[in-house]
Amino acid sequence: MDKKTIAAKTDLNCFGQIDVALTGTINAYLKPFAENGICSGCIMVIQNGHAIVRTSFSFPENAPKKLKPDTQFQIGSLTKQFTATAIMIIQAQTQTLEPAQRLTVQDPVSKWIPDYPSGDEITIEHLLRHTSGIPNGTDLPPEQDAPTKTLDELIDRFKDRPLTFTPGSHFEYSNSGYILLTKIIEIASGLDYDSYLQKNIFETLGMTNTGVINYTKPNLATGYILLEEQRVPAGQQSENYSGAASLVSTIDDLYKWDQTLCQIRSNTSYQGIISQESLEEMYTPGQKPIWGVTPQEPSQYGYGYWIIASTNQVMHTGRVPGFCSMITRDLAQNRTIIILINNYDSFFMFEDIKNIVSGKKGRPLVLPEEETDLTADRIAQYDRHLGKYKIETVKERYVSISREGTSYYAQFTGTPKFRIRPEKGSTTKFFRKNTVYQLEAIVDKTRKTTGLECLTYHELSPKVQEDASAPYEK
Repeated sequence: MDKKTIAAKTDLNCFGQIDVALTGTINAYLKPFAENGICSGCIMVIQNGHAIVRTSFSFPENAPKKLKPDTQFQIGSLTKQFTATAIMIIQAQTQTLEPAQRLTVQDPVSKWIPDYPSGDEITIEHLLRHTSGIPNGTDLPPEQDAPTKTLDELIDRFKDRPLTFTPGSHFEYSNSGYILLTKIIEIASGLDYDSYLQKNIFETLGMTNTGVINYTKPNLATGYILLEEQRVPAGQQSENYSGAASLVSTIDDLYKWDQTLCQIRSNTSYQGIISQESLEEMYTPGQKPIWGVTPQEPSQYGYGYWIIASTNQVMHTGRVPGFCSMITRDLAQNRTIIILINNYDSFFMFEDIKNIVSGKKGRPLVLPEEETDLTADRIAQYDRHLGKYKIETVKERYVSISREGTSYYAQFTGTPKFRIRPEKGSTTKFFRKNTVYQLEAIVDKTRKTTGLECLTYHELSPKVQEDASAPYEK
């Protein structure tokens, strides 16, 4: 029996065991966010191979074109797991070829891209695990961050920049590695990235709504961003995110993807797109330390996945302008949660949905009220929090809090500033209008501001602390 026949079995009865109570609880949690114009999207919960939740929520004004389980979303960095899988497929496909045509994850980059700087030191595995030391090419200062049209233009953006550390010695998340993996896939296979994935993954699994972004597709969701505190369409992206973040998919297609991987992992005789051994290799974290934490802590990144060993989960989140997404797979409970949102700043929802699925409560939507009576005394209290704060686990990333007249602003490194409003009844909290985005100053017993916390991101986003070496300049 061929792979297509076996893969097709994942479609049978997949939506026949909907958990009505759990779906109702999730829908009740989601409804206020859509009604208040904060976010919309699609969610699926898979338990023991069955989609027990398959739901969507839309903005009221989008009633004629409501989001559905077959609506395409840009999935951002969820793309990386497909890029990593493509590398594993090519590794298996080329093992009987001549050595010069044979790909392994231990190959130096120079074998496939001979002119790449330090290519003899960097391996394909380094790229997969974010341990290459190559700077993040999608994270440059604005003056260097001109839009790119081709894969080679994107590589040229970072190829001549010095490595941030010796390859293999540290972990530092970098989209550049997966952009280079895209180039290696194209060279090794002789196909462009989308064609290779279509032929070897998506067509095989019947994932008919998955591929590199195509803005002409009628079922593509509109992504939204905030502009001057208003929700507006993000528009088409001129950036080429390549194998780091260029794919679109649906919750129904991602169900097929999830179940294929589950069958590969649980059934040694299953003829999947990759072997069980290759999948276990992808699910194995590296042994090098994470940047910015104690050297004793191992990396939590496999090939295209974050590996959370303490809870036996593999997961990834994704974000591009207008969209954010998550797949988390609990290997012990045989449970997967898929969340696709067409709003850029909705990571806050991920932990709540996970809690609801686990039997806990999600937090109800509470929109802060603005403090409009800005007396001189209140302004003085809020001004104690003006300054520049370092994001603890991200290198060279800061957030600045400033005031112009009676208006307060926040600005993250490399991004435009945005207005934040003082919260009524508090002298330490600010919020962004038409979102659940909140910032709270951390104050010690002497009333000195010692840090800043992003309240809506929970453990998915690091806290930030004051950087005394870079004080705020009025």
